[in-house]
Amino acid sequence: MYPYLEIFNRHIPSYGICLLLGIIFVFLLCTKSAKNYGCNYYDLLIIGAFALLFALPSGSLLYTIVTYNYKEIISFILKGNFSIFGGLVFYGALIGGIIGGILGIGVAKLDLCAAERIIIPYIPIGHAVGRVGCLLAGCCYGMECTGPIAVYYQHSVAGALPHQGYFPIQILEALLNICICFILLKVRKKAKQKYELLSVYFMLYGLIRFFLEFLRGDVIRGIYYNISTSQWISLALFVFSSSYIIYLKIMKKTSRDLT
Repeated sequence: MYPYLEIFNRHIPSYGICLLLGIIFVFLLCTKSAKNYGCNYYDLLIIGAFALLFALPSGSLLYTIVTYNYKEIISFILKGNFSIFGGLVFYGALIGGIIGGILGIGVAKLDLCAAERIIIPYIPIGHAVGRVGCLLAGCCYGMECTGPIAVYYQHSVAGALPHQGYFPIQILEALLNICICFILLKVRKKAKQKYELLSVYFMLYGLIRFFLEFLRGDVIRGIYYNISTSQWISLALFVFSSSYIIYLKIMKKTSRDLT
């Protein structure tokens, strides 16, 4: 694909461009609905700054943990070589971003439920744009395949063979993320409890990511007991989020019965 794009006679990483575009799209979409929840442009800037401050290092940290063993990590650090922190893993960035976002919400003195309704539905859109960046860079690629749907990476940054066809897993995940966005926007109209919308997002994405991992072909994913690191995280998110949703439904039914 195209790991680098030439802009003003400079080679810019296509993944970085898509990452930036994804952040911009999420911010613009959030500003569109922020007014309905008592949030302004500056509040979103504060939340976004805190989210990025935590998301990028945590995503890079998880990438390093997944890719290298602890002896290699210590060796690289002692040598002053920090190139091992050059990648990003979505789940690391997501978890760090949520922690940073919650801190930013506190600094902006916003209602947590309101901020959740503004931001959570649009995270999948930013993720979808980021996956296009993965496609262009030739990372996070799918299993080997042939036929009209196969994609080829002439200049992969992650070791994909130039003459081997691969399943376009990045595009499939991007489309599923867009579907999740529409579902969250529909759920937002009825969601009333704190973390309810976030739980629905975790449940949906955890479910699809678990099965999408079986279609992945790249080896830098941290396999433990034949299950990748992302699949273990997906399972945990799905179990905890679905349990919380069930708990909310039980509490809602109990309150109705008492009245």
